[in-house]
Amino acid sequence: MKKEFGLTLTEREFFRAYVEMLKPFLKRIRDREADVFAELIFWNYKKRDIKNKNDRFKLIMDADCRRQIEEKLGVSTAIFRNALTGLRGRGLLLDDNTINDVYLVTPEKKVTLSFVFNIINEAKSNG
Repeated sequence: MKKEFGLTLTEREFFRAYVEMLKPFLKRIRDREADVFAELIFWNYKKRDIKNKNDRFKLIMDADCRRQIEEKLGVSTAIFRNALTGLRGRGLLLDDNTINDVYLVTPEKKVTLSFVFNIINEAKSNG
C-alpha cells in the first residue's frame, strides 16, 4: 500500500518540515533543537558548492552565520548555544561540528521521503 501527501513549501520551510517528519527518529529532539537542526541542514544546502564538508560546516558554524540563524529564529546566543549542546548530546551534531550525512539532503523540484513499516502479526509477537 502506498499513501502520498503533497506539500508545497519554500526551501527553508522544506527543511523544517523534513526535520519535523524525522522527529520520531531524532532521539526525542526538542522543538527549539529541531528549529536549529533544520537551519543547520538548510545552510549546508545553501553552502553545498563547498565540496569539503568540514570546510562547509566551519563556515556554517562561523559567528556571522550563527548570528543570521539566531536572527531568523528569533533566539538569543545563549538559547542557540543550548540548542547546539542538545544536538551534540543526542549525537545529531558531531564533535567536529558537522552533521551525519544520513540527515543531509539536497532538495530538487520534488522530494520523496519514504517510511517503510514492517507489520508483524500481534498473535505471533505476544507468544
